[in-house]
Amino acid sequence: MNIELDWQVADDDGAWEPIAHVGAQRRPRLPVWVWHVGAAVVVLLGVGAAVGVRYRYRRVLRQVTAQIQDVVDLEAHALAQGDVARYLAQQDTSLPNWVAWQADRIGWACPEVRVPAPVPGLCPLATPVQIARVEMRGDVAWVEVVQPQTALRQVRFYRQTCQGWLHTAPRAAFWRDSVEWTSGRVLVRAHRRDVPHIEPPVAHIVDVVDDVCATLDCPADVVLEVRFSFYDGLPMLSDRVLTLASPWLTGVPVDAARDGAYLHALTYWAAYGIASQMVRYDDDPWQPDPTYPPDPARKEMLHTCAALYSRGGRHGEDARPEMLGPMQDGCSLRGFAAY
Repeated sequence: MNIELDWQVADDDGAWEPIAHVGAQRRPRLPVWVWHVGAAVVVLLGVGAAVGVRYRYRRVLRQVTAQIQDVVDLEAHALAQGDVARYLAQQDTSLPNWVAWQADRIGWACPEVRVPAPVPGLCPLATPVQIARVEMRGDVAWVEVVQPQTALRQVRFYRQTCQGWLHTAPRAAFWRDSVEWTSGRVLVRAHRRDVPHIEPPVAHIVDVVDDVCATLDCPADVVLEVRFSFYDGLPMLSDRVLTLASPWLTGVPVDAARDGAYLHALTYWAAYGIASQMVRYDDDPWQPDPTYPPDPARKEMLHTCAALYSRGGRHGEDARPEMLGPMQDGCSLRGFAAY
């Protein structure tokens, strides 16, 4: 309990005047401007700390970018010199499957035209690339590079190890959630990161599928499923599913326009994928068995027809429908030979 006492005396006019005070002293109030100045100082200190942290992060990021650029250049130089061992030494050895896959990629005959047709951009290029952006996720860097020669943007992944930065396998987190939709006879399965960049290729595939089905009179239930995956490989057709690599792996055009080679490859695989469903593999031509693998002769026929079709025009409007006619007329080598 605090007790305060005031002694006052009255003057001749009856006014009271304090002459003594006993008890706790009252603290004078601070002016409002003092509080404003204090708040401003706190804000400035916070902003300064944030700027300092950001500056240090950018400085570290510049150092990381320079280190990874050295690895990127070393990979390109090793490929240009045909030094396989040196190229593989820059790969993440903690993932044996990744190293083995990279070794296989070196042997690809890109960009030579062959059947099955490769999708340009997947082959390791011996030309140097420039790093455009780096995003750190733990000990893994998501690195966006630009190929000046092909005007393509790609993403690569590098992991920090005791040996320095090493080229590592794609990380699923980069592609975000999975999405799917249907367009005509094409069922698309992809990831959210790819969606802005696959809409033109999907429209191209839909055009090809519609054109082929107009020639082969595809039943209503014939659908081609197309999956864009972060599987870093060539197109793969299995059980009515066409798997294509993500455009972030094959390359996103800097000017948003796809080149003819990429569309040519898509035309081939779309034509092959939908036409393969129309080839009958058993004795009854009206009861196709999609689970039964095609014999080598018929598979070769499909490859040949798809290759001829894909060379007829970018969207198929210039391709001759009779190229696919033998599949419709008996779906046999006899019909193909008759053509």
